[in-house]
Amino acid sequence: MRFENRKRKASSSLGASVDPRSLQDYLEYRKGSGLSKATLGLDRAILVPFAREFPAWHEDIRAAMVGYLDMSRKAWTRSTRLRVFKGFIKFLVEEGELPENVDPLRGVTAPLPGKTATAATPEGVSAFLAALGASWEHKRLAVLVQLLADTGLRKNEACSLRWADYDSAARRVVVRAENAKTRRERTVPVSGDMVRVLRKYRDNLPARLQESEWIFPLSQKDHIPAAAVGRQVNRISHATGVPLRLHSIRHMAATAIIRATGNIALAAQLLGHSQISTTAGFYTHLGLDDVRAAQEQVGTLRSLRAARHV
Repeated sequence: MRFENRKRKASSSLGASVDPRSLQDYLEYRKGSGLSKATLGLDRAILVPFAREFPAWHEDIRAAMVGYLDMSRKAWTRSTRLRVFKGFIKFLVEEGELPENVDPLRGVTAPLPGKTATAATPEGVSAFLAALGASWEHKRLAVLVQLLADTGLRKNEACSLRWADYDSAARRVVVRAENAKTRRERTVPVSGDMVRVLRKYRDNLPARLQESEWIFPLSQKDHIPAAAVGRQVNRISHATGVPLRLHSIRHMAATAIIRATGNIALAAQLLGHSQISTTAGFYTHLGLDDVRAAQEQVGTLRSLRAARHV
């Protein structure tokens, strides 16, 4: 795909130059590629300030990009910026703005610290639920928090659920592909306790929301945005002195599965991770006591003794 015929301006050096319009072309290309709003927003949040900070970026891409990377205060920020820059450079090569043998970011790295999960505790979540009031907004939040604890869903996945995605008889919800971080549909089980919570919640929806298709409606036509839920939790945490991060509930659910079964593959399936290694990398906080509990539950030696007497 080419937006127009342009004379290649790139040199054989790392400090290659390109047409300044290519950055806007890249953003338009990404917008037309069916990417999520979050991904497109991330592209703009990095590339637009980059172009503003380095208006002559197109004259020496390497110098400008390395300069912007060096302005990063956190390792995660630097890594994210580098990832977005590499996507932009790949586009420049595909468009003929850069020759294939030129990589302006050759040798540039962004090492990350180990990423581990911070799990909420059942006591902490219970304290938060107890601090909620009797308003409809607080009741909706209470059900959402319980659903996150029961299923390990991401908050955006839960907020985007429709009643049509929920099967009370089969005790499951379907996360649609367009709402999943991995863009893959998956089915997640819900417990019998959660089925009862959802039944009572639906029976007591405000009259104005009875016909809404959304499980967590903001209005008749729209569901509550995940960002709005996050702000609501922050306000309540600040007002009550009971801290809670919604994403930590997801980690609590997975930790409980691993501790109960010793099976990290089950946790990966629950969380919707495409690779078990992703799950394993997060849950390094599980220690010797967790391994011992799983070992006792499996009871390999008990099985061997039982087999000798068959």
